[in-house]
Amino acid sequence: VFTMDKPVEALTSGGWPISWTGVGTSLLIGKVDGGPLNGTEIIRIALADGAVNDGKGQYAVTLSGPIDHPNDARDNTSHDDRSDPTSPRHPQYQDDEDDLSIHFKVTVSDKHGGTDTATFVLAIEDDSPELGSSNDDEEEPALGGSVNEADLVGLSIGTVHSGLTSVDGDLHDLVRFGGDGEKAGGGFVFSADFSSLEGLHLLSKGHEIDDFSVTGQTLSGTTGDGRTVFTLALQPDGHYTFTLLDQLDHVEPSSSTDTNEDLQPNGATTIDFGKVVLAYDNDGDFVALNGQLPIEIVDDIPKL
Repeated sequence: VFTMDKPVEALTSGGWPISWTGVGTSLLIGKVDGGPLNGTEIIRIALADGAVNDGKGQYAVTLSGPIDHPNDARDNTSHDDRSDPTSPRHPQYQDDEDDLSIHFKVTVSDKHGGTDTATFVLAIEDDSPELGSSNDDEEEPALGGSVNEADLVGLSIGTVHSGLTSVDGDLHDLVRFGGDGEKAGGGFVFSADFSSLEGLHLLSKGHEIDDFSVTGQTLSGTTGDGRTVFTLALQPDGHYTFTLLDQLDHVEPSSSTDTNEDLQPNGATTIDFGKVVLAYDNDGDFVALNGQLPIEIVDDIPKL
């Protein structure tokens, strides 16, 4: 006869503890203890004696809900600076998966009263967020948008303004959050690493946009002479609004060009804000939205 103790580790699901029934029997069940999912079964482990008198045990494990992982693959206990490329929490390590090992003491006894114990180790692999449509049958395109400098009231002279200097959208469907689900309250946040934006060396009226900062839930790009050129507001649920407040310098277009999107100094056609947006699941894994939020700035070209 095989029996089990509860695991050595204290486990949680969605931040709530997992309590155990069946301790000392061959059927161990872990359920959520507290919170909105109180009593929900998360894991079930069953032991059986196997074939008659063969001395071999059999087991079956059923995982019905997420178990929180400690993010050991990214070492969040010793180096938690996402802005530092040497940190294991930097987005370049976003594909790392965390394995959680759970240890149970198993006791086997025979009909003569003899017993022996061993440790049963169960490995549970984490499920991290991934880029891609939340609908498995679709491949969701990148979002983003386009704004036109011709719509900057007070800066574009002689233009009929449409007033469209902002664009908004929803990033939520670009991420598969997996078995752990989206972080409670919304999983979308700005990264602390703005090197991808700084590396563009964007210019406005000859001044570099070199100050990127977040106030509340809004990222601002500001020049050395103190002008805020654009903002990007990001809500935890993934809704964003990009607003153009001032012009950006574009490369000189050819004389026959009606439109121009190429930005100085390197000819970038869009600004990829996805590189500074992270999506977190419910136990701390994340994915960067690289390439998923390109914003196009259309030049205001003089016209007759």
